[in-house]
Amino acid sequence: MIEISARALEKLRAIHAAAGSASGLRLFLEKEPRGGTSLGFLLDEPRPGDAIVSFEGFSVFIDPHSRARLEGARLDLETGPQGVRFVAITPGGDRL
Repeated sequence: MIEISARALEKLRAIHAAAGSASGLRLFLEKEPRGGTSLGFLLDEPRPGDAIVSFEGFSVFIDPHSRARLEGARLDLETGPQGVRFVAITPGGDRL
């Protein structure tokens, strides 16, 4: 379904530990006002229809709408001018 780099998993665990209450991370795609798609995430609980992927005890929830586009993607961390951010790299090379 989706892969998570060791570096991204470490960061997700730190975020999850700081928040404390949610059971996992929700990944979703959202349309940008000027076109294109961006990756969003939030700490959340699973919802009906979600794909649930577990990584070493950490759960990721992906809604049905985003699932097809994220199939086979790799979640990683990327450092740029705005700092460190999560990025999903699809099998086709798209960076979300």
